[in-house]
Amino acid sequence: MRKQTELISGGTDAAAFNALSSLPFVASLTTHPVMISDIDGGTVWVNEAFTRVSGWPLNEIVGLKPHEFLHGPKTDPTVVRLIHENVAALKGFQCEILNYKRDGSIFWISLDAQPITDQSGKLIGYLSVQSDISDRKRFEAALLREHWLLETVSVCLSKYISTDDPRIAFEDLLVRLLALTSSEYGFIGEVCFNESGEPWLRTLALSDISWDKATHQLYKDSAAKGFEFRNLKTLFGEALVTARPVISNSPSTDERRGGIPEGHPPLKQFLALPIIRDKSLVGLIGVANCPDGYSEADVTFLQPLVTAIGQLIDAHRRDIQRRETERSLRQTEEWLEETGSVAEVGAWQIDLTTMTLRWSAQTLRMHEVPADYVPTVNTAISFYAPESRHLIRDAVAKAVQDGTAWDLELPFITAKGRHRWMRAIGHTASEDGRVVRLFGSFKDITERRLIAEERERLQEQVTRSQRMDSVGRLAGGIAHDFNNMLAVILGHSEMMMLDETLPSKYKVHLKAIQTAGHRSAAMTQQLLTFARRQNASPQKVNINKAVERMLDLLRKSMGEKIEIEWMPGEGAWTVNIDPVQLDQILANLCINSRDAISDHGRIMLSTRNETLRTTRKFRTHEVRPGKYVVVTVSDTGCGISEATLTHLFEPYNTTKPAGDGPGPGLGLATVYGIVNQNGGSIDVDSSPEIGTTFRIYLPRHGGPEKETPAQADEATIPKGGTVLLVENEPAMLKIGKLSLRQLGYKVLVATTIDEAIQKVRAQGASIDVVLTDVVLGGGNGFTLAREIQELHPTMRFVFMSGLGEHIAIGQGASSHPFKVLTKPFDLQRLSNAVREAGSMDARV
Repeated sequence: MRKQTELISGGTDAAAFNALSSLPFVASLTTHPVMISDIDGGTVWVNEAFTRVSGWPLNEIVGLKPHEFLHGPKTDPTVVRLIHENVAALKGFQCEILNYKRDGSIFWISLDAQPITDQSGKLIGYLSVQSDISDRKRFEAALLREHWLLETVSVCLSKYISTDDPRIAFEDLLVRLLALTSSEYGFIGEVCFNESGEPWLRTLALSDISWDKATHQLYKDSAAKGFEFRNLKTLFGEALVTARPVISNSPSTDERRGGIPEGHPPLKQFLALPIIRDKSLVGLIGVANCPDGYSEADVTFLQPLVTAIGQLIDAHRRDIQRRETERSLRQTEEWLEETGSVAEVGAWQIDLTTMTLRWSAQTLRMHEVPADYVPTVNTAISFYAPESRHLIRDAVAKAVQDGTAWDLELPFITAKGRHRWMRAIGHTASEDGRVVRLFGSFKDITERRLIAEERERLQEQVTRSQRMDSVGRLAGGIAHDFNNMLAVILGHSEMMMLDETLPSKYKVHLKAIQTAGHRSAAMTQQLLTFARRQNASPQKVNINKAVERMLDLLRKSMGEKIEIEWMPGEGAWTVNIDPVQLDQILANLCINSRDAISDHGRIMLSTRNETLRTTRKFRTHEVRPGKYVVVTVSDTGCGISEATLTHLFEPYNTTKPAGDGPGPGLGLATVYGIVNQNGGSIDVDSSPEIGTTFRIYLPRHGGPEKETPAQADEATIPKGGTVLLVENEPAMLKIGKLSLRQLGYKVLVATTIDEAIQKVRAQGASIDVVLTDVVLGGGNGFTLAREIQELHPTMRFVFMSGLGEHIAIGQGASSHPFKVLTKPFDLQRLSNAVREAGSMDARV
């Protein structure tokens, strides 16, 4: 800091010194690298962020100018010159520059440098705020390399088609290959074999690395026909013999090396890539002197280019075989026909002088036109979807005007009417500054687009499922407390209704309270149904008989203006579902249809068997292959808008206009929850002109249906029996105690598991039934029941549940070892539950 202070005070006057001295405190508050320099560019101060990013501590760089410790061989001199010019002009500037860390590694920064002036406006230094953009630059470089690679393949394939001399394409490939790999020189060669089967190399493209007049003349005379290399005791010879990539980042010490002629440019790093076609070695690529060396990553990255070059070598060999008889563009098109078929890439070119358009055979196949089809520019454009034709037409016009290439992905319609997606790439060829030819490639990318769309659709399904599951968890979470409160409200109102001395005018109000309470309970049940947390007793059901039992009730509910048609499917399979839930499905769908019919109309109910052999996609999810009974509910109503269909099965999403009817928007959500709970699926079609059709797919259940016999109520516990009531909610405990006493039972109460166990230990012999809530502090009702049975194995239990979760153990209500009493409940249900508990097996 002392040295820093001396530099500031020595290079500036007192005012400037004071101004610069205050800046470090301000700059230290930012997390970005910051540098303060004097008017000569010498470093005055850097913050900790600068040291962390660059590795340079302040004490080592005070007084040094940035180029003396930050810049290196790869730093762009143009950017450095820009910096010096702005500093000389006393102007601020922004730039991106490659710098070197203290350990010699490189990093990129975005630099914002501004002049510092004193109060009089005199320049006293510079403040530069920096951002480390190394990650972004690396990502951009990787994307650029991928783009260059694809562009190289496309351009060189097209150039090979468009040129009469194939070596031009190979030379262009080599130039691009060297740029892709940051190499100094290299070659592309064709592998040949002598009579003994030994490989040797003939170059198709070779960098000019001549180092004197003699070697330059040799290159000039022989490059066109190709150099021959037969010495296999070299690095590239190792690749020829083994047909495997050779990576050498220290050739001078590599045991596989061979000698190089005197004067030959130094060989610092080397990479050889064999080209394999149909399991045969056909070519070799060699590049040298990448400053960063070569790695397996380069081998993997260059494979698409290696494949393309292999195709070019194959085509080149075919061209040589035909060169004595024909050297026309048709030969190139025949090559492209084969290579295009293998690579599924079509080719095309337009001679702008004659306006002649030519397609490769693969392009003809992709358009699904006959092999003798003669295209024109206008007919070619007409294959694109109407909404995209202007894009390809504008691209062609711009290419003709100023030579701009294009790369478009557009919807496409084949001659047979199939809708596809195509990637069309176009390039230009010019003579005397004028575009004379357009050429390019054609690729079917439909599968790639479909995969992307499918991925998006699946993600939307996951998001929808997560959203609906969240609503389900919320519904289950509030149900316990809400049902407890409803039980208290309905219990007290029922007790008051039993008071014969209560004036009738008050009973009217009590009746209204009870009605509202029951409607609230029904709404809660709908929420739980949607959340798939309600109690259910599934059984084998004959779907046709179940619908027929509901018909009278449905017809009465729909009114006289709506006709219900019933078309049962012959031999409909049985399904496994709670009959009450099936009634809910039919009632909610019919009510939804009734509300959609403004005057007279029809509702059609039907069933049928259907076997799905492949997965079928619906709006909300998929239906897997299997056997299903399909229940269809159709109407002639007003239909449902597309916007509403998107959220149709979400809770509180109603199809009715605001203020139209009392529905809370739970009907279809309830149907959705029931269908999903029973392993089924639901689909919907709707049209304003036709109406709406719901299709419920329920899995087939093997075996005949069985009717659930009615069970006679047997009063196994006499009036005056003792019930232990366990409930941790005070209000619920109070109404439960009053209700049981009203029914004639003696009541013992407990609010915790420990208190209940104590009551059982003290008075267990006199207790006939334990009536307990499922949710208790410190445990649950099942834990309590098992502890009590260890003391009294014959004890009977009734479990009260406000959660609506499926708490039953066993295969249906008739085989439950206990009685479940869902909240809220009235005196009759409470009485039945306590009496029926006496007839059940005591094991829990």
